[in-house]
Amino acid sequence: MKLFTSGCSLTHQSCSWAYQLSNIKGYELHNYAFPCIGNGIISKRLIYNLEKLNPDPNETLVGVIDRKSTRLNSSHV
Repeated sequence: MKLFTSGCSLTHQSCSWAYQLSNIKGYELHNYAFPCIGNGIISKRLIYNLEKLNPDPNETLVGVIDRKSTRLNSSHV
């Protein structure tokens, strides 16, 4: 199984959920996360690489965390 992920610095770090999940489940990780990028780039990097690699949908898992969902602000309290 191949795990394709994207997000900001919280997905990019070597101790992130993406690396933890791939290690626990034994998935081949393709992580396109990068620190300090917005949601537009997060999605575009992932879509571009999925189209380029064209993985088998039956052997592919995709996970994305956007910047807003990883930040607490007054609307979340």
